Amino acid sequence: MNLRMFLTVCLLGCLLEANALHQTTADTSLISQNAAYIGGDTAMNNFLLKTINWPLLQQKVRNRGKASFAFTIEKDGSVVNVRPVGLSSNRAMESQLANTLKKMPKWQPAMLNGQAVPTMCYLPFEFEVTEDHQIALTPGDLRMEEHRAAQFPGGEQAFQEVIGAYLQTYVQNFPGKDLSGNAYVQFDVSARGKLSNINGTNKSTNKILESCIVEVLKNSDRWQPGKVNGQIVESHCVLPVRCVQTGNDVAVRVNER
Repeated sequence: MNLRMFLTVCLLGCLLEANALHQTTADTSLISQNAAYIGGDTAMNNFLLKTINWPLLQQKVRNRGKASFAFTIEKDGSVVNVRPVGLSSNRAMESQLANTLKKMPKWQPAMLNGQAVPTMCYLPFEFEVTEDHQIALTPGDLRMEEHRAAQFPGGEQAFQEVIGAYLQTYVQNFPGKDLSGNAYVQFDVSARGKLSNINGTNKSTNKILESCIVEVLKNSDRWQPGKVNGQIVESHCVLPVRCVQTGNDVAVRVNER
């Protein structure tokens, strides 16, 4: 069987840093990861190639079409609740793909705040019969339920630039002060994006740097609130900032531990 496959995994934005607490609150203190097929795209393509009953489909599939599926990756990586989404162009193809997805080996589960969590995934397929009567199957973008950390408007890079500009002004106004080191600042982000309870932590190695970051956060615009399973949630965040000062020049990295 001549199979043409192309799989692009869409991770839906930045690294996950949200975890539901009592279904209403997210803790964004630890970086997490999306669910992933062990071995990546190539391994998944090989599994589909070997598992699908191609001779049967050659008898049942006569033209091009589409089929989409939703399924859940459990905390232990198991694939469960495989089901079609929307209308399929060919029932035989839909049935064969559903059976194949149910047979997938365990995935690497999604991780939130250091804990494995179940994640719903969506995977569409397109298929067609080629001129030599082979079936070409093309998986679409793999989408997952959205887990998103609260973030500064414009994203991490924009926030890093704001902090860098503030620290640069600080060293010019207070020559002789050394901002080199690490600062860990914690704060809450409401469902409306308002920041509160902004404080340093005992992990900070430079308290002057820490006080500068606290000041930047206190004067920050509203943030984009966090999401867990697509739902806006309140968030508790711990922001690590690393600064290297050389003379009156500063270099800043946000989220570098």
